Amino acid sequence: MPTTPNSTANVSTTKGVIGGYFFTAPEGTTLPTDNTTALDNAFVNIGYISDAGVVHSKSGSNTNFHDMNMDTIASAASEIDRTMVQKFVEVNVSALKEARGQTNVTASTTMITAKDTNDDMPYRCIVQELVLKGGRKWRRVIPRAKVTDWGDETDLSTELAGFELTYTKFADSTGAYQYDYIDIAS
Repeated sequence: MPTTPNSTANVSTTKGVIGGYFFTAPEGTTLPTDNTTALDNAFVNIGYISDAGVVHSKSGSNTNFHDMNMDTIASAASEIDRTMVQKFVEVNVSALKEARGQTNVTASTTMITAKDTNDDMPYRCIVQELVLKGGRKWRRVIPRAKVTDWGDETDLSTELAGFELTYTKFADSTGAYQYDYIDIAS
């Protein structure tokens, strides 16, 4: 028997906080441990994300073990990948640095220069600032991630320009891939 009844207060869509909802910083930046503390100054707002949102995935495979009768008697995870995919739809310095590498983008007062190289992408910290129904805050903190896949860049008058990136999440020193700080529904 459930200890608490179902509650529509816990049913919600997810929106980004107005003014900025996807921030990155270099690996090792001080991370928030709640959903109210101001972010470290190293965090940079990346800008708008497409209407497809941010898709977090956890996928993997298991190895099954069998007894002499070939009955499955145990199972162990053999590999598990955690990723997140989103399309940054602002063509700005911050988004370009995430897509091309932090050292491959420079800017002056009149021009951005971005090189596309095969440089290894750096590890980054990511914070998403989200809001649920009723103004409930949700801060998602990914302590260690790096870009491991790039979507197609399409130049077309009926599609937003931008950069679809897949980040792979890596465990921190405690074994956590992600921390979620969510207000309780009242």
